[in-house]
Amino acid sequence: MSASAVLRSRARRRASTRGGAAMVLGEALAVLVAVLVFAVFLALVGAEPWAVLGDMVEGAFGSTFSLQNSLVRAAPLMLTALCTLLPARIGMVVIGNEGALLAGGLGAAASATLLAPHASAPWVLLTALVAGALSGALLIAFVGALRVYRGVNETISSLLVFYIALALFLYLVEGPLRDPASLNKPSTLPIAEAHMLGSLPGLDVHGGLALGILCCLVASGWASPFTSARPTCSPRRRSSRASSSAPSATTRACVRPFASTVCSSWASRWCR
Repeated sequence: MSASAVLRSRARRRASTRGGAAMVLGEALAVLVAVLVFAVFLALVGAEPWAVLGDMVEGAFGSTFSLQNSLVRAAPLMLTALCTLLPARIGMVVIGNEGALLAGGLGAAASATLLAPHASAPWVLLTALVAGALSGALLIAFVGALRVYRGVNETISSLLVFYIALALFLYLVEGPLRDPASLNKPSTLPIAEAHMLGSLPGLDVHGGLALGILCCLVASGWASPFTSARPTCSPRRRSSRASSSAPSATTRACVRPFASTVCSSWASRWCR
């Protein structure tokens, strides 16, 4: 490797480090501002702000049980966050990711319930994982298709599609998939322990936490805002995409480089 290539590599690494520090600082500042605004609201309604905030911290991290409970709830939220991050990689703002969460949970529960009497436990678990992932992915793919082929704003459509997913979820859980034993609190049929992800060693937290962390690490390899290989559009395309009535051909022209960008972004991130 030539000296100039080494210098360029070091310069990119330093720029990436500075960019990462700036991002962390900005996120920390955003959290601090949110806490201060919440504290002001608590004071206005007559509550003791620091006592309430202390109780929140205690409830989330104050004991082993609280910490593990927080981690259990964090696992699906990691995957839900990726539902916003990945479309944002190509400039699409998707905020209806809760719909994908509902669709994924419904697909996993339905497939495990229907397949349990006919297949072994590993196949039921694998099918449930795939069905859950595909159910959520198809919902967001529908939002993307509306944007690409019909010019529908993905921010609005993803939010509205969430309500469709919620209605479908409630209908199936309270109807065809309902457990007859669940009277006051409708739910699906119980899923056997063998058909669910087991707990992590030494923790009362299911393996979904490790899966969520792994997916986030994989996504960070090419969805990082500091990778140099970003899918970009020409100024003409960007200006036309900003319009709600943007033609689908223009949007597709901006989306097509996305797949190849994944590979080049991984290379630029790990081979610097």
